[in-house]
Amino acid sequence: MWVGNKRSFYKLKIIRKRLALNRRWASTISQNRMQKLAHWLLVIGGLNWLLVGLLSWDIGQLFGGQDAVVSRVIYILVGISALVSLKPKSSSAPMSSPM
Repeated sequence: MWVGNKRSFYKLKIIRKRLALNRRWASTISQNRMQKLAHWLLVIGGLNWLLVGLLSWDIGQLFGGQDAVVSRVIYILVGISALVSLKPKSSSAPMSSPM
């Protein structure tokens, strides 16, 4: 049971709403950053495949070939970014059904 007055109750309610909005906003920013990073990693991976297809040259050769740890980490990051980009972007607007 609430012991304080109505004014402090409403202040507490407003603070809770603001905290919830800040959490959603922070989550949206981190998702946007992750989407941008995934996009750029996919661009790098796509350019790598273009070089492999046209010139038979792999960017991984710069880091010691495909068996080098750095190359494997880059390949793994590009693969993870592909999985991240498969997830549709979240939007705050409700989806409308076609009529």
